[in-house]
Amino acid sequence: MNGAVASQYQYQPAMVSGDPACMDPTYLCNQNVINGLPIPNAQGVQRYYQPSSNDVTGLMNGHHPNSNNNHINNMPTMITRISFEPEHWRITGADCTAGLGIDARGLDVASTRGAGWQGCRANKGVKAPGAYYYEAACLEEGLIRVGWSTNDANLELGADNYGFGYGSDAVGSAGMNGTGRVMHRNTGHDYGIMVHQGDVIGCLLDLDKGSISWSCNGKIFQRAFTIPDQLRGEAFLPAASLKDSRILFNFGEEQSLEFPPDGSFIPVAQSADDSQVSNRNPGWRMNQYDATNALDVAPDGSQVQSHFNQGWQGCRSNHGIRGLGRFYFEVTPIESTGLWRVGWSTDDGNLIVGTDQYGFGYGADNEGFGLNGQQGKRIHCDEIENYGEAFSKDDVIGCFLDTIEHTIKWSKNGLEFGDAYRIPSELLHSKNLTALYPTVSLLNSTVELNFGDKPFKYYPGPDWTPVCCAPPECTKRSRRKGPENHQFDKQCRLVALIDFAYWFRCYCWRPLMNNGVYNNNNNNNNYYYNYNYYYYYYYC
Repeated sequence: MNGAVASQYQYQPAMVSGDPACMDPTYLCNQNVINGLPIPNAQGVQRYYQPSSNDVTGLMNGHHPNSNNNHINNMPTMITRISFEPEHWRITGADCTAGLGIDARGLDVASTRGAGWQGCRANKGVKAPGAYYYEAACLEEGLIRVGWSTNDANLELGADNYGFGYGSDAVGSAGMNGTGRVMHRNTGHDYGIMVHQGDVIGCLLDLDKGSISWSCNGKIFQRAFTIPDQLRGEAFLPAASLKDSRILFNFGEEQSLEFPPDGSFIPVAQSADDSQVSNRNPGWRMNQYDATNALDVAPDGSQVQSHFNQGWQGCRSNHGIRGLGRFYFEVTPIESTGLWRVGWSTDDGNLIVGTDQYGFGYGADNEGFGLNGQQGKRIHCDEIENYGEAFSKDDVIGCFLDTIEHTIKWSKNGLEFGDAYRIPSELLHSKNLTALYPTVSLLNSTVELNFGDKPFKYYPGPDWTPVCCAPPECTKRSRRKGPENHQFDKQCRLVALIDFAYWFRCYCWRPLMNNGVYNNNNNNNNYYYNYNYYYYYYYC
């Protein structure tokens, strides 16, 4: 198993049927623009207008339909550009142990039976000052432990000085008088009551007082544990460990908390932005520090958007592929206008992928003339050739990198186009093992990338490894890391990501001995995953 080149066109061709010379009207910098001309006194959020299929030449503010300009009857439709959502609170697949199932929302977590204790953390945490709260419901009998930890803690919660977990000790024994247990520094302390299926555990973190406590079904236990002095300045993340069990998290974002505490405690999802701290193990994402200026990266790193009328823009991922293997990821355009292309490049390559010897791209050329503006073109060394098919909004482009056969190819909606390029040997056999990074370039467009941390729409089969599960020896982290210089965890993480965590244990773990298969049943949205594919490696 394995600097940006500005476009010569400041207004892109219309991406609709009709006159291809008609340019998309845009709204930019607090000024409406139609066919390149500003409309006075127009204000609002960033927008563009989608031209109708009729000729709109000459349409300006103040013109009204009449017998002499019937084309005005079909006015352009104003469309708001896609806005990025904030990154939701969730359990992250990039910071957990082997044998965990995590649903697509990142809230339903299950451990595989017989796999022992498993652990996980949220994608975000909180720092002082403030008092914070979240809940975790025990959905199945088994052993669980929920609480808080720093990013440096062992993923078996409570096994060291950096984590506190309430529920069960290592063997599930009750404390004196049938109490539950709190684990800290690998030592169990009698606390509260035993946790059973259906119980809702509240996790309270008071960073002003330096204490951690818990509740069960709304009853807050009066005893609190003191945070060690050396951890008072650290950020704490929601964390859990479980054995043969299943937990549903509630961070107070998608639904109301069942037992919100009185006083100053607030749900973690409602904490101020300047109180939130990202998990230092981000997984695969697009790298905002390896991008051109007029391009935005979504908070979760899965989407990129180029600014209007700023020419071609580009961005690379925060990890690249090196070493032998066959690797795959998917890209989907989520706006109907603009131009874009996708492929692979080295970290020395131009961010407008395909314009030099270090990048290989598929999609639209710089001029963008072709069917719906998105031709099937392959681009390398700024040489453009026909390849594949034209594509449009919501088509899924698959990107293949085969470092065994030294080839690159693409697909559209599962239809593979065949090899597009042979990778030069000097890129694969250099002394420093040059890495190839997923790269996307855009003109007035927005795309979404899936590195495998969500189910692929057109998974090509077990011969191809999602890039996010490439083993450590086949990955390289970008040297462009931004202003922060965290010491990232170098441990390789293995995790199964599933749509409903319960199905993971029932339908994936059991078939390990008989080659389970992946099946997407669109009628009930239950997914049955092939073990070889839906165990993911994460490496930071």
